[in-house]
This record gives sequence, structure tokens and C-alpha cells, in this order.
Amino acid sequence: MAPLPGIHNLPDAELLRLTKAIARDDFSERVSRAALALAKFGHLEAELDVLVGHEKRGALAIIAAILRERQRAPSWRASVAWSGPPPTGQGTRAPYELLQELIATAEKSIVFTGVDLKRDSRLLRSLHAAQRGRELQAQVILAQRAPDAAQLAHELFSDFKPWPELYAPDVRAVRVPLPLCLIADQSRAVLLAGAAPEVEAPDEDITAGVLLEDAQGATALYAQWRALLDSGAILPLSAADAAGA
Repeated sequence: MAPLPGIHNLPDAELLRLTKAIARDDFSERVSRAALALAKFGHLEAELDVLVGHEKRGALAIIAAILRERQRAPSWRASVAWSGPPPTGQGTRAPYELLQELIATAEKSIVFTGVDLKRDSRLLRSLHAAQRGRELQAQVILAQRAPDAAQLAHELFSDFKPWPELYAPDVRAVRVPLPLCLIADQSRAVLLAGAAPEVEAPDEDITAGVLLEDAQGATALYAQWRALLDSGAILPLSAADAAGA
């Protein structure tokens, strides 16, 4: 079972963005759900419920207290992601929900690897909408090259630009399928193994992984994928199709 939603679950970057939004002159003097939605925090309604009804000064004090407490704590955190046969979930996060969360809260960049265009279509549509709405840089690396990948991508993203940058492995250089992970803003990363995460996964399927909230670790992971791209082991989708022809 995933932990109850709450403001303490939000990353520092999201709390800082919230602070800036509440401090703006055009934000209402008393925090309301409508004001949060207008400031583009509607997707975090449950997490921010504790602020609703507070005056701006009180809400800012709550957020500042959380950030000060984190400065005294270790600079990184990790949470277990798990889904599988019941009873399960105590102290863990649902894998699919973690992927959704990172897509919803990323501000600058997302790298999503081990992707299947059919299986992960809902997540990819969310990513595409976030990319257009927040000008995210989005790189999607397929788990393996598929002959119909270009057609599937067009069906998913249509003519709404920009698309995520699409890549596929060169099977002459790396063994497929690639691992599934998602890196947001080079500060948070989800790594998953086992069954691919689903909205409502069958109880028989086990997915295990970790959410890493550590900029140094997430940046190091990003650097490894970047090195593969730079080396040509992972190619833009059109080039990968040509290499596998």
C-alpha cells in the first residue's frame, strides 16, 4: 500500500516552485484549491490539502519548516517500489504511480528508458502533454527496436509538436531489452525490474524497484545513458531502423 498523500512526500524542487507561486502578488490571500489549480498544482490537490484555508504567510511558513527539516536530514532518500501477490505494499510505493508522479512533477527534463510504445502508451501520452505544457526536454529510449515503431509513434503523438526524442538500441552493440527506468530533472530516478508496471497489474506479476531522490545518483545514471547515446550504441529511431534492416 502506497503512503498516504501529503505535502511531506513532495520533492524540494516542487516545494520551491510552490513557494514562488504562493508568494506572487496575484495569488489569493488565502490558499484555496482553485488558486492552487490556477497556479498549476491541481494534480497535487491531495498532497496540498494541508495548506488549504491558510493565509499566504502561514502556508509559506509550513513549507519553509519542511525545507529546513530536510536540510538537517541526509541529502538523499530512497523508497521501495513494489507490486505483486497480496498481502503486499506496506511501506512501498506503487511502481506505475511513481512513473506518473515523476512525469507530472518534472520541470526541465525526462529520460524514459526500456519503453514499449504499445504497453506504455498512457504514460507516453502524459509525457507528451507535459512536454508541450512545460517545455520539457524528453528523451524516450525503446526497450528494443520494433518494425512498426515509427507508425506507433505517429499514432501516439500525432502532429502535435514537439515529440519526445525517440531512440532505439543498436542490437549490434547492446543486448535487448533495455532496463526500465525514468530520470526526472537529473534529480530523481525510478528503476524497475520484473514485470512491466501497469495501472492495474495482475496480482501474479511482481514488479520491484526503487525511487532514488538524490541529484548526484540520478545525474550519474543519466550520464551512463548519455554515454550510450554519444557512442552510437543507442540511435535515433530512424537510424536504428536502418541499422536493423
